[in-house]
Amino acid sequence: MKNVLTLLLLCFGGSLLMAQSDCRLKPEDIQPVIAAFNPFFTDHHWNSRDKLERARLDEDRIVVIRQRGCIRHHITFTLILRDRAIRPGTDFWIKETLRMMYAIYFEDAQYGLFQDEWEKVFAEKFQQYGLGNQFNFPLGTRNFVCRAIYEPGKGGQVTVELVKYLFKETVKQPGIPPEQDDGWFRAAN
Repeated sequence: MKNVLTLLLLCFGGSLLMAQSDCRLKPEDIQPVIAAFNPFFTDHHWNSRDKLERARLDEDRIVVIRQRGCIRHHITFTLILRDRAIRPGTDFWIKETLRMMYAIYFEDAQYGLFQDEWEKVFAEKFQQYGLGNQFNFPLGTRNFVCRAIYEPGKGGQVTVELVKYLFKETVKQPGIPPEQDDGWFRAAN
């Protein structure tokens, strides 16, 4: 029995090592999600050690973004709402979530690829499951895990976890890297 247990532990440990060596997302590759000059946010902070980002939408709304990953890239968006900002009804929570995602991904072409479908499915699922219940849904190579909670007198929060599968093959997107884009356009001679 002891030998079988040892063998199982060795097999399990070996498979964990193999899975860790196949990481497609290195910690140094994780960067802030919110662009440096995003006009929707103030008081934006990025902690590169913990891969934690915090920014203020207004005096009643703070967004916290946590990232981690290996074979999948997990980005967890949490919108924290003060009690005084919360309004009754399902539409309030849907609009707040859509507003948060739009603000975070302002002028981000990658978000535009799935934005319309995400907004539609999120609204349908939230109406189906409601406040306090977790739900998830896939869109292409992404999966979304969502939940909104409210504690009267304390406030509420909306959490959207975006889980994106990372392929071994990387495709370089056309365009100029943001750090090299000076915003100037030259006419062809």
